[in-house]
Amino acid sequence: MVLLCGGYILTNDQVRHYAKKLGIRMPTKESLPSIVVNAHYMGRGLSQPFIGVEFEGEFWNIWVTQQKDDGKWRVDPNYEKFEEREYDRGLKRKFERIGIVDVRYVTVADPFYLAPEEE
Repeated sequence: MVLLCGGYILTNDQVRHYAKKLGIRMPTKESLPSIVVNAHYMGRGLSQPFIGVEFEGEFWNIWVTQQKDDGKWRVDPNYEKFEEREYDRGLKRKFERIGIVDVRYVTVADPFYLAPEEE
């Protein structure tokens, strides 16, 4: 089953900035900010907003706003991408108000897939 996720991709620095605006302290400089923010949300009984993904060959944090299981066993290269909705644009405006700009809305196919090691 292939999971498709849609949302905004943020760098680690952007997530650190978001955390700082929420008053969330990073335990160490090496802390992965999305994990710290997710723990903050989970500690309050809320869902985790971020997942770490590889997108275009780089590591990003995606604030997931949409997801679905497409029922397939492998990623179809022609998968249907999510459209940015008004709700999503509201989240983008909140990011912009606190100084996080130029976030892109993307669809990531199978973000948790780990390819088997080649022998």
